[in-house]
Amino acid sequence: KSAAASGTMEVVASARPGFVQLDRASQSFRFERGETFIPIGENLCWPPSAQPLAAYARWMRDLTQQRANYIRLWLAPWAFRLETKDTGVGRYDQLRAWQVDQLLEQSESAGLYWQLSLLEHGSFSQTHDPAWQGNPYNQDLGGMCRAPNEFVTDPKAQAAFQRLLRYLVSRWGYSPHLTTWELFNELDLSDIRMEDAVPWVAQMSAYLRSIDPYRRPITISFHHEKAEAIWRLPAIDTIQVHAYDQRDFASFFGGSLITELKQRFQKPVLVGEFGWIGEFMRQVDTGGIHLHDGLWASALGGAMGGALPWFWDTYVHPNHLERHDRALAMFWRGEQIRQPLQRVALSLSDPDLFGCGVGTSNQAYVWFKNRTHNVDQYLAYRAA
Repeated sequence: KSAAASGTMEVVASARPGFVQLDRASQSFRFERGETFIPIGENLCWPPSAQPLAAYARWMRDLTQQRANYIRLWLAPWAFRLETKDTGVGRYDQLRAWQVDQLLEQSESAGLYWQLSLLEHGSFSQTHDPAWQGNPYNQDLGGMCRAPNEFVTDPKAQAAFQRLLRYLVSRWGYSPHLTTWELFNELDLSDIRMEDAVPWVAQMSAYLRSIDPYRRPITISFHHEKAEAIWRLPAIDTIQVHAYDQRDFASFFGGSLITELKQRFQKPVLVGEFGWIGEFMRQVDTGGIHLHDGLWASALGGAMGGALPWFWDTYVHPNHLERHDRALAMFWRGEQIRQPLQRVALSLSDPDLFGCGVGTSNQAYVWFKNRTHNVDQYLAYRAA
């Protein structure tokens, strides 16, 4: 007869700040420990097909060196989506799930937090980036949907997606570095009708909220639609803006756009994507003038963080433009937001100056720039 072992265990407080939560009082993110969390980073939505984890290791290292803290990742059908045309609906690709496991561990070491986009528009479109033919929910591949819109109206498809949500929460919900759920990327570019999308988003966001023990913020994105009925849903916590090919990102983000969205919906705003779609402009702007302007104007124009650039793999990292994150991160370092930041009215003496800012009754955060330092002027200079 063996004697029971005895011993002691000492429990100490963790040095980690905890999970990121939405602070509705200040319309900002904060850690469980109380510190304000201001997202600064970029899209890292999918990797190259060769050595994907090595690519993410490089990108994350680049961002960490510049004090960035936030990335946006897709469960893309060509990368990390768990339900594929090979697995079918309800069966999950374990190699891809393992890859996401590894990325979470890498991001924890790098100090990077995630916004995870669960669905993308192409998989539910036959016209814009069409990929419906490879969607496992397609009836032709053994799914239950004859057309993309049935994904949000068919009860079997709804139940299958809820099972997937439960799996995602069960597998990755443990990590404080998974910060935000994004139900759908640019839903308005899909073939799903908006009138059918509204009840589906309401149902799925409420269900996701109910099963996530840490009640992560939930968002959704659109390319150009102002989907007021969806943005007003109680379980949609943040408004997400996507913006491309603006001749002046400083004025676009630093004007009234973000402030008006915050006031109208009483929810914080994050710019989830921005940049130049035109490859020529990216080839000209190798110094990232528009990227720099977009980062600062969004964060000082009322957004809850810096705008997240697109073209990470073909533009940002090849030109080392992640370096623009450092100054913004240093600007916000240690700042604690305890009440909503309102737009600051500025009076500038020089017409070549642009400025924007936010603040409270006793403090302000302000950014100024030279209007003549823009992509068009730089293009003219190079052509001279």
